[in-house]
Amino acid sequence: MTAKKSTGEFIGYTIGLECWINNRLKMVKCEYTRAGDGVRIHAVSGHSLGRFDGGHSKVISKEEFRNRPDDPYDDIVEAIWALEQIGLSPSGLP
Repeated sequence: MTAKKSTGEFIGYTIGLECWINNRLKMVKCEYTRAGDGVRIHAVSGHSLGRFDGGHSKVISKEEFRNRPDDPYDDIVEAIWALEQIGLSPSGLP
């Protein structure tokens, strides 16, 4: 994990969920930042907010971001969706 500053305008974070990264169980949040005409999703530490190396990042369109799952009673739904966008999944899911 490397502590890197975001270059885009910060939008927010998902809640943290445990994921396997580099064969280690880590608490991971997804950070949203503006990236040109889209939104970048980047994996960050759920503890220090430092970015993880290894390509756990993706730019999606503004429309995809607006249409992300939104359940006011279950933040886990959005967090799982964001993790899946960058190739990760919570450790408790198959």
